[in-house]
Amino acid sequence: MDKSNRFRNLRFERQTWFFNPRLVAVVIALVLLSLAWLTIPLNILFFLLLLPIVAIVWAASYGWRQALSILLDWLHRLEQI
Repeated sequence: MDKSNRFRNLRFERQTWFFNPRLVAVVIALVLLSLAWLTIPLNILFFLLLLPIVAIVWAASYGWRQALSILLDWLHRLEQI
């Protein structure tokens, strides 16, 4: 009977994270949007935010993997021009 422990190198302890990286990204985005809202005139901010909103809606209509694939193909074609 083999009594050696083959699994001694496995670590099952959970890593302790103080901040969730996704949550930090969302908070930073909200802070930047709030600062932009206070500093940039609203009519200019509307047109600046229109492009990212259109891109998000476009990506949501395809599903993110297919939208990312189409975006990468478009960027490759743009590089070859």
